Amino acid sequence: MRHFKYLAAAAALTLAAAPISMNVFAEGGASNTEPVKVEAVCEHINPADINGSVVVAVPEGVSANVSIVYESPEYDAHKYYESTLEGGKNYSFDIEGRDNIGDDYRNYTISVELNGGVYDITSEAYTDTFSIPDGNDNPDSFCEKSYAFTVDDRESSSEWDVTLDEENKKEIAVHLDYVKLGDVNGDTVIDASDANLVLVEYAMLITDRPSVLTSKSYIAADVNKDNTVDSSDAAKILVYYAASLTGGNPTME
Repeated sequence: MRHFKYLAAAAALTLAAAPISMNVFAEGGASNTEPVKVEAVCEHINPADINGSVVVAVPEGVSANVSIVYESPEYDAHKYYESTLEGGKNYSFDIEGRDNIGDDYRNYTISVELNGGVYDITSEAYTDTFSIPDGNDNPDSFCEKSYAFTVDDRESSSEWDVTLDEENKKEIAVHLDYVKLGDVNGDTVIDASDANLVLVEYAMLITDRPSVLTSKSYIAADVNKDNTVDSSDAAKILVYYAASLTGGNPTME
């Protein structure tokens, strides 16, 4: 049956005893290579105003969708950079400085989505807003901001957690490979809607129709770990949900 195509994903998760990637700013990582300079999509960058940079470290095994936009007196969310970057490298983005007072300001927002991992999915976007001082008034104030990403399978209430948060340096762990058994729709809550998805999937499989679940959702749906999704999994999810509503001790065991 078609569900056997998901066994490879399950096996990969079992073998992934450690995160699939490491902090590439660490010794021996991509920090030993020069960052790859990314070309801006903004049509009116003034090289004389560049007084900062953003460095993004993309871990092995994934790619990254990176965008940087800015808000200014002239623009709202004006597109500055937009690029898809391969893993295992550092990337550098030149940033123009501003006084950031009165009518001369820019607030930049960076957004990073990671694609790939065990289940070949796209993460929720990590975003951060920052500014860069004016390079003309402060010629010695060049500012470099760094964002280092890792991927792991750790349990968390969020898709990613900031593990280091300094003014100009952030490290972000993206839990791209984590699966919560029973949370089929990925909303972090186990309830009747997850059981319903299991039953829909079961109906599709027994009638030889296409799966309605992603590979990650399929693993989450197989709560009894028998390598298939059927009514017994839905029943366990409903028992768990009932226990959570009545103050019991819900478990998938």
